[in-house]
Amino acid sequence: MPALFMPCYSPTSQCLVGNEPLRAWIVSMAGIQYASSERLPRVLTDPVKGPSELSADSAFQEAAATTLPFWSWMKEPVQRPDGNLGPRFDAAMFNLGMIGGGRVLSPPLYYGSATIVDVGGGFGGMSLDLAKRYPSLSFIVQDEPEVIAQASDIWKQEMPTALESRRVKLMAHDFFSEQPVKGADVYNLRYILHDWDDKNCVRILSALRSALMSGRDSCIIVCDQVMNTTCGSPSIPSAPEPLLANYGSATRFAHMRDLNMMAQFNGRERTPEDLQSLAVQAGLRLVKIWPCRSLVWITEFRLDHAA
Repeated sequence: MPALFMPCYSPTSQCLVGNEPLRAWIVSMAGIQYASSERLPRVLTDPVKGPSELSADSAFQEAAATTLPFWSWMKEPVQRPDGNLGPRFDAAMFNLGMIGGGRVLSPPLYYGSATIVDVGGGFGGMSLDLAKRYPSLSFIVQDEPEVIAQASDIWKQEMPTALESRRVKLMAHDFFSEQPVKGADVYNLRYILHDWDDKNCVRILSALRSALMSGRDSCIIVCDQVMNTTCGSPSIPSAPEPLLANYGSATRFAHMRDLNMMAQFNGRERTPEDLQSLAVQAGLRLVKIWPCRSLVWITEFRLDHAA
């Protein structure tokens, strides 16, 4: 009897075959972010939670039926099918999905030798791609102890020689605490600041400031979306007339992501002026915003010696 239904892949679903990080990212989006976004309108009209910028007052708390902020909830052990306590499935999916978000599209060129500290780098997805393309770069991936323990397994599978040669080091570190690695060439913050309100962003940047004071030409690189308005900003290029300065509806996904950050963390994507304000409060100076051919741009901070 011939089959009545024959499953097959579409060009889109074919991308998921053999791409575990991408599958994990989709699972994370569908499970956590969409559920939080669905509850966002109700939270925004709440007289207490609506105006609050605290991470414990976001729509995520209603979606997950918890009073914990997202990151505390992720670290909370849960009962597994075997009856033992273990890490959340959501945590594994989220961290693995962030590897997919770190893919670097660039030819393998020589950029000299440098040490890059991947602050709050999760499993080190961005560092992993950079390490494969630029053999003269060294990396220190920092995150919470439980994340670093899992990151070790990823690196042993993907690039074991990097750990064996000590070209890549994995370090447990809380980015709200003073940075222990002094004088590195680059301190990379990818998908970090948009998770937090301004007060906590200043804390994160201030914790890096002392590491920049050791005399070397160090910088902080922030890899996040940079929001533009329809009127534009002198810090970033505008679309050619007669288009709106921010290309209008072409930036709709950026605004969707901004809303996702609000729903899940009470965070947000920032404009150049927002980033400049954070720099001043942390005793830094915004050197340049580097547009990239993606949603994520690069913002360069350096020490403000006049601060």
